[in-house]
Amino acid sequence: MTNNGIAFTLVLMSFMLGFVLIPAFILPRPKSARNRLDEIVINFIRWMAVVLVVTHVLAAVRLYETVTLVGLAIVALYFTRFRKNGFHLGSVFSVMHRAATRVVETHDERSTRSVDPNATWDDDDASERGSLAMTAPKLFRRRSRVEIRWDDPVDEVETRWQTPRAIEADRVRVATPPTAKRAARAQIRLSSISGILLFTVPVIFVLLQSFWLRLQIVLQNDAMVVPDAYVHMTWAKGLAVNNLWPDGIYPMGMPSLITYVGKLSVLVDTAQVTRFLGPIVGMLMVFGIFYATLRLTRNPGAAILAGGAFGLFGTRPEWHEPFNRQLGPLPQELAIAITFLAIPFAVWAVSQKDYGHLATLGCAGVVLALTHPVPIPVFVVFVTVAAFSTALVMGGGRHRWAVGASGVLVAGVLAGMLYIPLGLVSGHQFYGALTNFNPVQTAAEQTAEDENSKLNPELGTAHESRQNGVSRLAMLGVVLGFIGGLWLVFVKKARAFGAQIISLAILGVVVLLFYDASWLPLDDFYAGRVEGSASPWIAILIGLGIAGIAAFIPKRIARLSVAITLVLGSFGLFMFGQKFPPTTAWVSYIEYSTMVTQTQQIKDDFERFTYTMVGIPEQRQRLMGSAFLVDLWVFARDVRLHDARDPSYQLPIPTERIFLSVEKVPFPGFEVPASSATDEYYRDNDKRGRIMAIVARWAETYRRYHDDMTIYYDDDKIRIYEIMRTPDIHASDISKQFKDYKWHRGELFNDGAAVPFLGGVE
Repeated sequence: MTNNGIAFTLVLMSFMLGFVLIPAFILPRPKSARNRLDEIVINFIRWMAVVLVVTHVLAAVRLYETVTLVGLAIVALYFTRFRKNGFHLGSVFSVMHRAATRVVETHDERSTRSVDPNATWDDDDASERGSLAMTAPKLFRRRSRVEIRWDDPVDEVETRWQTPRAIEADRVRVATPPTAKRAARAQIRLSSISGILLFTVPVIFVLLQSFWLRLQIVLQNDAMVVPDAYVHMTWAKGLAVNNLWPDGIYPMGMPSLITYVGKLSVLVDTAQVTRFLGPIVGMLMVFGIFYATLRLTRNPGAAILAGGAFGLFGTRPEWHEPFNRQLGPLPQELAIAITFLAIPFAVWAVSQKDYGHLATLGCAGVVLALTHPVPIPVFVVFVTVAAFSTALVMGGGRHRWAVGASGVLVAGVLAGMLYIPLGLVSGHQFYGALTNFNPVQTAAEQTAEDENSKLNPELGTAHESRQNGVSRLAMLGVVLGFIGGLWLVFVKKARAFGAQIISLAILGVVVLLFYDASWLPLDDFYAGRVEGSASPWIAILIGLGIAGIAAFIPKRIARLSVAITLVLGSFGLFMFGQKFPPTTAWVSYIEYSTMVTQTQQIKDDFERFTYTMVGIPEQRQRLMGSAFLVDLWVFARDVRLHDARDPSYQLPIPTERIFLSVEKVPFPGFEVPASSATDEYYRDNDKRGRIMAIVARWAETYRRYHDDMTIYYDDDKIRIYEIMRTPDIHASDISKQFKDYKWHRGELFNDGAAVPFLGGVE
């Protein structure tokens, strides 16, 4: 199995390649981007929409293959890059001809021309002119001239390309000041370097430390940190073989992301890709908070405080976003990250009247629709509030642009949701979670105790979501931001900038309303999900307070404003950590790490479909596409001890090699109500123990009476048996054992020993 560090590095590099480098080459440069960071974010959102749409479409028509994706990328490159630069298909042979000719000409010139390979230094000339000249040979037809002027505040590098026929030497001229006083001023100003370091060092520290806090937990255990990760891994494997909806209609945003990154990191198993995308998505949330705060407040100190508060102290329950959900590849968290990245474009679309920002906002709507439904209404409300607040402050007929921003977002969402009617027309049914989707409670349901509550320990509830110290700090940030925004508009006459601050403050009021969603007529489960979508936004509001204070910095010390706000932000982050220190992260593993490593080892060591695994659902999901599988509860239901005592008995499984997994100590996971066979038999600790006890007794009895069973792996928690024999294909085919997977709620494993006994046989 690929080493964890190597696997993570490959996944991270593939993610950066797939969402930073590839879109930079294929997508046209966004004209609305003000800097390189904006360009990266715009391309990321737009490319994410492209990836999700293309994945859904190609899988639906059964053309989701690597060769198809490469072909589409080449076609896109041709139309977006090559054709615009005058490169046509007919130019291919011309380019090849010119390249061959250039090689021949270069060879001829090297053969007939004597070139001194040593550089020539003229020190006397340098002392007279106050400059240093260097000449060196050049073996190419192009000649470059580079001049660096050290007497300017910053470096100035000019490169002029010429194409003379003769081969000439490059000349690099470095100007030298005549006096010591001028020489001192000629150096690169330390203030410039200090300013860069002052900004980048705390930013890099906060972002990297936030990433490491999430990554280290994932590295500690080979198992997935959240149960839903196994589902998305299974769906990703289905997408890889053009099975769009394996379990029913559901937005396949996260499985599409897993499959796309998996195709770029071909040396890494899908399970590893799924596992390591978890902290990457969690870090994307932190970066989204940082980016939105930085670009809307134009204040690096505010961005450091906002990003660091959530990134470094994300384990706090006040965020209403359980930390283990920031570690797993979950679609709601991916959608939340997209909302953070997209909110500045809603404000700029109104303030700058820019159609490019509207396009980015529409792409964000498509991504949300194809990722997770819960954040959609929350983000639509947030965009509407931010857009109309900006229009109200700036005026100038911008209310039409505010309507356009909200309308484009909704249009993008509706376009993304076209997968629903297309899925229904193609004969698919909704996935269970959507079939049972009913977020609204009646008054009677709100007052009655719901015995079949959908809550489990990893989710927050509306009843626990009252205002607290963190939300009150966000309220203070809203007040300071509103006052600072008014000061910018009416005193400093910076209407556009002030509008951004005021719109963010008004948006903060709405965020705080959703922070405690107990007032909404929602089921507790969905109220908790709404809070989870809105609550991380309070980190931006906390940073907004620094921006509000910075608005009062006088213009005469404007050059020091960055340093002042960075100090304020860093100090504020330190004080936040003192008041709200990180708590212990709760992680919801559902299998032993050794079970993961041994399952992966079996997958790596044996040829595909030459063996059968009898094991828990997580093993089935990991080995899907590599082995034949029998679920452990089905095996425990169908086997009999008298068969195990019969030396002539052979398991009716048509493979030579069979692996049988047993937990000596049943994994103590959290319990949930029985809504499926997996929930009843593996999320009920007593029934899980009874299944393990039945299988362990049968296996030990079989091992005593048969010589084809050995122990493949054994430790204090698990044991894996291996059976190697020549199968009876006909008997396996006609046998009814291990073929019925129909679930009957509450009928099996209701009594008996719940602890496996491996000390002997009965």
